[in-house]
Amino acid sequence: GSLTINDGGKVTNTGLGIIGDRAGSSGIAMVSTGGLWDITQSLFVGRYGTGMLTISEGGVVNSATMNTATGEIGMDTGTTGIVKVSDVGSQWNNYGDLVVGSSGNGRLTISEGGVVNNAKDIYIGRYAAGSGLVEVSDSGSQLNSTKNLYVGNSANGELNIDHGGVVSNIRAYI
Repeated sequence: GSLTINDGGKVTNTGLGIIGDRAGSSGIAMVSTGGLWDITQSLFVGRYGTGMLTISEGGVVNSATMNTATGEIGMDTGTTGIVKVSDVGSQWNNYGDLVVGSSGNGRLTISEGGVVNNAKDIYIGRYAAGSGLVEVSDSGSQLNSTKNLYVGNSANGELNIDHGGVVSNIRAYI
C-alpha cells in the first residue's frame, strides 16, 4: 500500500499510524511539499512487515502526541523500517520515545537540512534482535532530543554524523 500527502494536504490520525503492518506486507508513505500528517498515537514504520516513510520538500509529520506513544522504525524481528527526512523545512516531530531498530532492522537518514525533533529518549538498536542505523549529514540537518540518546542499547546500533550534521541530547550512552 502507499500514501502520498503533498501540496498542502493534511491527514489526521486519532489512533496509530502504521506503515508495513502485516508479515510479508510492504507500505510506503511520502509527505512532501507542505503536506502534514498528524498522528496522535504511535507511528510504526515496519511493524511486522516492511515500511518506508519519506519526508521531503517541507513536509511535516507529527507523531506520538499521547504521552505513552512512540515512534518505531523496524519494530519486530525480521522487519525492516526506513525513514528519510530531507530538505530544509522538512520535519518529523515525535513526542514519545524514538526507536530505530527495536527488534527489527531500522534506518533513519536525515540530510540536506531535514530535522527530527524528539521529546523523549532515542534508542538506536534497542533489543537483542534489533539493529539500528542513524545518519545525520549536511549543514542544517539535525537530530534533537530533550532526553537521552542510546546507541546500541541491547542491540547493534550505529550513529554517523558528518558534513555539518548536528545531534543534540542530554546524555549519550554508547
